[in-house]
Amino acid sequence: MEKVNIFTLLTTQPREFTAWLAYFRSCFITSKLKLIPPGSQIVLFHIHQLVDQKEMLIECIHNYPSVIVVSDHHRTEEGIELFRLGIKGYIPKTLSAVQLEQVLQTVKQNNIMIGHEVMSALIKGTQQSSPDLEQWKETLTSRELETAEAILQGLSNKQIAKKMSISERTVKSHVRNLFDKFNVNDRLALVLKISGKLPH
Repeated sequence: MEKVNIFTLLTTQPREFTAWLAYFRSCFITSKLKLIPPGSQIVLFHIHQLVDQKEMLIECIHNYPSVIVVSDHHRTEEGIELFRLGIKGYIPKTLSAVQLEQVLQTVKQNNIMIGHEVMSALIKGTQQSSPDLEQWKETLTSRELETAEAILQGLSNKQIAKKMSISERTVKSHVRNLFDKFNVNDRLALVLKISGKLPH
């Protein structure tokens, strides 16, 4: 995998990220929003206390296309609140450099990266407040429909594979077909489109 080096780490505690900084040698580090280089595509925003940093985070989201929050606590409730503010990723600061590289690649491909627990909670919340619209089912095969309904329940690929008695590779194929048919890039966008909260 090609290394992703172009990102800015916004933190007041750079010593906590020595493993990341050794791996991504050309990343930019600052503690001030105004010092982020113009044109930065991905900003890793280190959060200690959301209540104290929320205003700066909102400004960062407005100014940069992809903001990934690196959290000291990494809680589902915090992740949901942050996603609704417009972040593209939500990760713990304990993530390895290799795992971070995968997150960066995912976000660069216009997908969100907020973890299964947060994603599942968001999907379930969306479904609880959504009308039951049946039109979306019309273009799907029976297996795609079964996969879509499992996604609506917040199940992971592994859980879907077990439920449908198929391989995870086959599940990924069904999920990719669903993304293509609904013209979306991630599971949450798929759910929002099915529930009528995104235009078809």
